[in-house]
Formats: sequence, structure tokens, C-alpha cells
Amino acid sequence: MSEAPVPLLIPPELPPLPRGARLPAAPLALPAQAQPSDTESGPIIVGVAAIDGSGRVRERTVLAALAWGPGETLDMRIIRDVAILRAAREGCIRVDGRDQIALPAGCRMMLGIKPGERVVFAAHPARGVGLVYPMSVASGWIRAHIASLIEVLDA
Repeated sequence: MSEAPVPLLIPPELPPLPRGARLPAAPLALPAQAQPSDTESGPIIVGVAAIDGSGRVRERTVLAALAWGPGETLDMRIIRDVAILRAAREGCIRVDGRDQIALPAGCRMMLGIKPGERVVFAAHPARGVGLVYPMSVASGWIRAHIASLIEVLDA
């Protein structure tokens, strides 16, 4: 069996930038307002956790809300700016004995998460999903919310 790169983890080819030029900042889209079915399906549990040097994250409140304990296998998908975790019999990620989940290097690279940085780890127990957001995404939401309150904050 020969080795081959995994297409999911290979970034797209981008044209070279002129010398000294920077990539333009992309605006972060706020998530759509929750639909009634989302708000009626139970609470969202949110925690903040740091990524260690090996890519492990631990947020026990979120794991407990999802009833994920040591040995639980998880499937992970990356959609835009979030890693979505679900319990799966044939999952590629496992909750270890210290209630930690090791996020693969490719996942961390795609989301722009570096060791020592914090992430927002959320649980939607009714749907059985865990969501890992980079702090840059969460701070974008907060900046946008503050901008909508500027008249009140400056009063």
C-alpha cells in the first residue's frame, strides 16, 4: 500500500501574492438566528478550553452534557469554521481516560488553532453533537454584537 496525501487536508492552490502584500481579512459571518425548533430542543452547553501541545482539549462539562466518557469513539467533520463531533461506533477520535479529545493536526491547521490557544467547545445534547470553534470565530461574534450595542455602550 503506497502513501498518498488525504485530499481533505490539502489546502487549495492559491495564486502567489505580490511581494509585501497581505491576504485581505475575510469578514466572519454571524451564525443565523436559532430557529424555533432549535430553541425548543434543549439547552446549549458552552465551555472554553485550551489546546495542549499535542492537540488535546478537555472540557468536562461539555463532555458530561453529551454523556461522552472515556473510550467513547467520535466522528469528526469540519464545516467552514467549526469541527463537529458525533458519537460513532467506527469513529476515528476517542475520549481518553482523562476526558480529553485529541484534535488531529489537520483539523487544527484548517481551523487555525495553535497549541496553547483556547477554543469554544459547545454541546447540543438533544442533537448529540459537540462543536469546537476557534476563539477567533467567537471573538468575531462578540465584536459584531458589541457593534450592534454601540449606542448603549457610548451613552
